[in-house]
Amino acid sequence: MTSSTFSRISSWRLPRFGSGWIGAILLAGLAALAPAGHAQSDPEPWPREAQAPLVPDPTVTWGRLDNGMRYAIMPNRTPPGRVSLRLLIEAGSLMEDDDQRGLAHFLEHMAFKGSENVPPGEFVRYLQRQGMSFGADTNARTGFDSTVYVLELPGNTPKLVDDGLLMLSEVAGRLSLLPAEIEAERGVILSEKRLRNTPSARSTDAMLEFMLDGTLYPERIPIGTEQVIKTAGREEFERFYRDFYTPERSVVVVVGDIDPDMVEPIVEKHFEDLKQPAEPASGPELGAVAATEADALYFQDAGLPTGIALMHSRPAGPPADSLDRVDQRLVQAIAQLMLSRRLQSLSLAEDSAFSQAGAWTTRVPPVAEISTLRLRTTSERWKEALAAGEQELRRALEHGFSTQEMEEAIAILRSEFQARAAAAATMSSAEKAEALVSTVQEDEVFTDIAADLDLFERTAAALTTDKLAASLRDAWGTGEVRVMLSGSFPLEDAKQQILDAYHESRAVEVEPREERAVVPFAYQDFGTASEVVAQERIEDLGIVSSRFGNGVQLDVKPTELEADTIEVAVRFGAGKLAMPKDQPGLNLLASMGFVAGGLGQHDADQLNRIFADKQVGVDLVAAETSFVLTGTTTPEDLPDQLRLMAAYLTDPGFRPDALARFRRQVPDLYRSLAASPGGAMEGPVALLIHDGDPRFGLPPQEEMARRTLDELRAWMEPGMRTGPLQVVLVGDVDLAAATDLVAQTFGSLPDRGEGEAVTPPVIRLPQRDEPVRFLHQGAADQAMSLVFWPTADSSDRQREAGLDILADILADRLLHAVRDGEGASYGPEAFNQSSLTLPGYGYLAAILDLRAEDALRLNKMTVAIAASLQEGIEEDDLRRALEPRLAQVEANRQSNRWWAFAVLLAMHQFPDRLDAARSARADLQAHTTESIQALARGYLAADRALRVLVLPDPAG
Repeated sequence: MTSSTFSRISSWRLPRFGSGWIGAILLAGLAALAPAGHAQSDPEPWPREAQAPLVPDPTVTWGRLDNGMRYAIMPNRTPPGRVSLRLLIEAGSLMEDDDQRGLAHFLEHMAFKGSENVPPGEFVRYLQRQGMSFGADTNARTGFDSTVYVLELPGNTPKLVDDGLLMLSEVAGRLSLLPAEIEAERGVILSEKRLRNTPSARSTDAMLEFMLDGTLYPERIPIGTEQVIKTAGREEFERFYRDFYTPERSVVVVVGDIDPDMVEPIVEKHFEDLKQPAEPASGPELGAVAATEADALYFQDAGLPTGIALMHSRPAGPPADSLDRVDQRLVQAIAQLMLSRRLQSLSLAEDSAFSQAGAWTTRVPPVAEISTLRLRTTSERWKEALAAGEQELRRALEHGFSTQEMEEAIAILRSEFQARAAAAATMSSAEKAEALVSTVQEDEVFTDIAADLDLFERTAAALTTDKLAASLRDAWGTGEVRVMLSGSFPLEDAKQQILDAYHESRAVEVEPREERAVVPFAYQDFGTASEVVAQERIEDLGIVSSRFGNGVQLDVKPTELEADTIEVAVRFGAGKLAMPKDQPGLNLLASMGFVAGGLGQHDADQLNRIFADKQVGVDLVAAETSFVLTGTTTPEDLPDQLRLMAAYLTDPGFRPDALARFRRQVPDLYRSLAASPGGAMEGPVALLIHDGDPRFGLPPQEEMARRTLDELRAWMEPGMRTGPLQVVLVGDVDLAAATDLVAQTFGSLPDRGEGEAVTPPVIRLPQRDEPVRFLHQGAADQAMSLVFWPTADSSDRQREAGLDILADILADRLLHAVRDGEGASYGPEAFNQSSLTLPGYGYLAAILDLRAEDALRLNKMTVAIAASLQEGIEEDDLRRALEPRLAQVEANRQSNRWWAFAVLLAMHQFPDRLDAARSARADLQAHTTESIQALARGYLAADRALRVLVLPDPAG
């Protein structure tokens, strides 16, 4: 079974309505712990052997060269004309010696710093000229046991595929590892280490040590140690490279619009001369988990939200390479999903001690499988939350699950598997390449996605509540767990306090859970359907625009880009620009509390249960000039998706429990933002660059906490009742059926009328002679330099395209000067923002993360580098910025989401967006070095720059 399927199951988080929380983040770093199968001099079968009916996907061509290097080639036409390449090296930080800690990751950087056939500095430049941007299309990642290199080719010509595979073969066996390049990159690695030093990363490291004590994992965090990063010599690099970058540990993956018969000879040409050592290095001794009995840890950090993790470890099971093992994994995933749904239901109560929850199992073979129950709570109520979580876990372990719960969980996962199987024909090459890599890493079988549905149905047909209860007990034992509490508050004698609270909870008897009835959805009839009174076909863009008699606008673009998938958006109201200036932060309450408040007839928990077997959901975006309800669904579930959205528009719940959860989450949000320089972008910096308009950025925390549901209702309801209402559908949609469905829902609402127009304010980027300084409460060595130059709005398409190119050239200059030249910043960034809604408003920004002591100097350097572009742009600069932009234009046109949200949703408020979609490529190609230099002269003069520094608070 494709590992991507299991990843999706194990990271399932609820609710789909209004949570906004991605639980997988809470275990960042654990998700990729599963070690790959280590290469052997007596090679294992390739692909992984499996018992019928578990057989490898027949569309994949598998091969192994004489030197042991393996490859997998898979034709796929989504998107057409593009190819995804991956190079997997089955070696990561676990393979490092003590004097190499961090070098597996450091080597990933050195892959871009010169090889036998590619001079230093030319790797990235060459790829840019072919249309690949550094970071998005050219990237790499290092884990505990693997390193993966990524190339997203913008074309599929034999020459481009040949060049891409040549580049990867250079990485696999021909790196130069020049001492001068190693020295130059040390600062970049230290900058990345500094950037990684966040509260969540520190908490994850502490959790690794707590749960995997006795193993090598806590001692081999991939970023490494500062001492090794600063001092390791070429010999240490060369030893790791020689020992572990070997053919038998290398796997090349090619997925895209290609013919495998064309690709195989290219793979052989570039990789067959790599030499496998006669005596390859063996894998490390990983150790064993030292203890599993009850224990406790408190991890305190100023930027952390208050969270509780109940964890239990057991020996790791084998990979999912047989039907029995797939069945075991599926049953366990269903059991954990059922536990998650119980917890999430509890979290939605107004007086709940926790606001978010989830349960899952993470495999860390061969040392352990760790089951985790995670809760988000507050410093005042952590004991209550611990008791609630522990007792709900024990309730499930002692009393099991009901038939109703089982059927609901099966329905949820069946819907997921069905949707994925239906969409498989148009799954992107990048997704399939990642799934192949993940499957190889986990030593499992890469099965066809449609076959996965059959396997799920086999498991579901034989599922019983007793089998689920047994699986949960297998994962959790008797419920004796290790407890990790994290937060920002002081806690004396913390371990004992946590253990006392835990044992006090264990002494409470738990009763079986009460059954709850599932009610039918109350919103079926929205009135008398109106007819379409006007319709326009925009043939060249494939858009059909219809207007109903009640004034509702429907814009549909049928595509074949993603099978069985429809993007849905509903635009109404005047949005953020109509927000009262004396109620700052109301937009955040809207995005976090509106959908979470449920409907008049159903709370969020009921909605989760009603639509458990549907691919439906709703989010709200408070945009500048409108509110937008968004969702992704299938053709089969489109009727329910539209009814749900129409119900939110006509009868939102505005429930106090949603406001209570919002207020519980506000302190964590502000604490997190204050703990890093980047957090200032959401608050004081956003306010500054909008000249103090309180509708932009976040207000002070005490002001945010004053927002109320009455304020939210007063702001949103006028636009819900009257004024423009637009429904957008893009994807696998039938025009006639969709028009009828919209007529029965939004087309049945009362006449919309004109509504009240909002005049956009005139906002200009302020000017300051000296840098504006803000403080953060995070690490003392972290700072940020920001420079903003006022530009223009988006009314001139060619100007906007030119400013985008200019920003990319500036980003490239900063990359080479500040990252490569000084080693002072891991990820220099520059971008253009031309406003669609604020007349005359726009800016070009440059952002550097760096050390506090370098902030002022590099802030000045940024201004100087930008000013130098007024005369210093060459043809190669333009080409390396232009080609990735042109490739992105083509990628956009293959995206339903881009069509829905960048084109159709804006087409009535901003009609120019249709022409922008038509001319995007021509607008970019119209530019020359002279036109870009003219833009630089017009906008990037040093005296026009607004300079900002975000520095550590000296008071701590």
